Amino acid sequence: MIATNHALTGAVIALSVKQPILVIALAFAAHFAMDAIPHFWFKEKDVFKRNKMKKFQAYLAIDLVLTAIFLITIPLLIASDVSAWVVFFGMFACISPDLAWGWRFFNELREKTERKKNRLSELHAKIQWMEVPAGGLVEAVWFFVFLGLLIFKDWS
Repeated sequence: MIATNHALTGAVIALSVKQPILVIALAFAAHFAMDAIPHFWFKEKDVFKRNKMKKFQAYLAIDLVLTAIFLITIPLLIASDVSAWVVFFGMFACISPDLAWGWRFFNELREKTERKKNRLSELHAKIQWMEVPAGGLVEAVWFFVFLGLLIFKDWS
């Protein structure tokens, strides 16, 4: 799933569970559970062709900007008895497994060669069994449901 949806989910977990260690563990595990759900991605399997696609670059940029905005604002704006730091780290934990993809993406662009996946990346790739353009509907519904929970639920 997109980083924005992982961030929203991490925030909901933090506000629901409230125990810092449990929040981080559950948010990290939730990342993989979310990636097992059919979700959006580009059909292009060639990493280098995909990375040059303007549509892909715009999609990635929008997702990263929204994620950064949410990482900063949600912990500060949601009124709750949960520390803003717990919410932030819950969000970060839910995003964190994708940092390996970001690092890989950066290095593949720099080196102009596809790198061998480590064990965690191999497992992560297997979990993401259905990434398709039509999965954008799943992503959109997820986004609005979790954003709605954050906005309209009383977390105090």
